[in-house]
Amino acid sequence: MERMVKSMWSSVQLVSVLGSLLVLVAYVAGQFGYLSAKGLSFAFANIVGSGLLAVVAALEAQWGFLLLEGAWASVSLVAVVRQRAKLNTHRVRRVSGPRVAALERVMRRMHRRRANLTYQGHFDSADELRFELSKGLVQG
Repeated sequence: MERMVKSMWSSVQLVSVLGSLLVLVAYVAGQFGYLSAKGLSFAFANIVGSGLLAVVAALEAQWGFLLLEGAWASVSLVAVVRQRAKLNTHRVRRVSGPRVAALERVMRRMHRRRANLTYQGHFDSADELRFELSKGLVQG
């Protein structure tokens, strides 16, 4: 039994040190500019590190420590969720109906103009015209 208790304590200590290192490495990397304090890596390191420390605090009935680490992990988790939601709104952002209609009209006009220019024998760029002239296919 004593051996199992020693083994458990060494495992708890290992988890505690790992959690502490994750939080400290993220903090130091943020202070020296290697990680952004608003970045996902920083937040994930804090979530995992603080979460591990909160579990250790709960196992050892250290309520003040549990409150601190639980709050730290929760704040980091909220930051990640908000940042992910912000990223998703930028990807899914839709333009209003009138704006879409106006853009479609402009795009249609551009396509018609391009088709007319191509049909009339005009070229899309000066480089293309120069290339055709150099081949002798177009009389200038």
